[in-house]
Amino acid sequence: MKVIIRDDDISYFTPAALLEQMYEPLWNRGMPVCLSVIPNHYDSVMVPSRSGALEPDENTPRCEFGRGITHHVGKNSRLTNLLSSLENDGCVEICVHGLAHRHREFDVDAFRARELLASSLEILSTAFPKTNPTTFVPPYDVISREALQLLAEHKFNVVTAFDTLRDLKLVARENQEDCIIELNDDSVVFACANYLFDSLNSERKVEQNLDDVLRRDAKLLIIVNHYWAFFDDFIRPKRRRIELWKNFVCALIGRGDVFTTFRQEALGFSHSYT
Repeated sequence: MKVIIRDDDISYFTPAALLEQMYEPLWNRGMPVCLSVIPNHYDSVMVPSRSGALEPDENTPRCEFGRGITHHVGKNSRLTNLLSSLENDGCVEICVHGLAHRHREFDVDAFRARELLASSLEILSTAFPKTNPTTFVPPYDVISREALQLLAEHKFNVVTAFDTLRDLKLVARENQEDCIIELNDDSVVFACANYLFDSLNSERKVEQNLDDVLRRDAKLLIIVNHYWAFFDDFIRPKRRRIELWKNFVCALIGRGDVFTTFRQEALGFSHSYT
């Protein structure tokens, strides 16, 4: 099985040490992780909770929330230096995760999507001068058809959730397995399921989800994480959840699954995935 790890919401607020705690089992073996980087993180985004009420987005530390400003990822030099080094070693693919990570940021027309993308790439080029990103992950897995087409024209591969792609009629309603869909000759869309380590799930539910995945005979598995969901207040590790994560990764490695990236799989795209 091919395995791609997608970790969202890497930003100015991300302590580099937390990523090292999470991905040490992979990086020590030279295996890659795809990190979705927010170029200019807005610190006051309110999002609908599952109850319907608006709540502060958990991707911003509580002590930083509500200042009403954006934060350039390049100002976190500890993070950018680490990711640049890991990218140089083939252990990281840096993906574009919107611009400021505002709610429904890329649910817009083509003109606005072009403006947002240009700003995103300009900021990332200063933070990661040697990076040429080819993968785009829309904030909150929401993207309009117009924005999707604009990204395809710019030769970006797009990664988003099944629900979004079903709404856009790009995947069948009954499709449940992670897959790759061709957009045009130069780009594809990766369709992926929900977060295995959903922060609202109990540890028992997470264990059940992981057991289900390990029993599955699939060609492709996209693991979607939020690194901050493994820590309290961006500081203290949730030890049982990190233990489950590392055991799961070691089980995948032990059975010979191949860890890869969106960039690599898009280059080697085969219709056998779909």
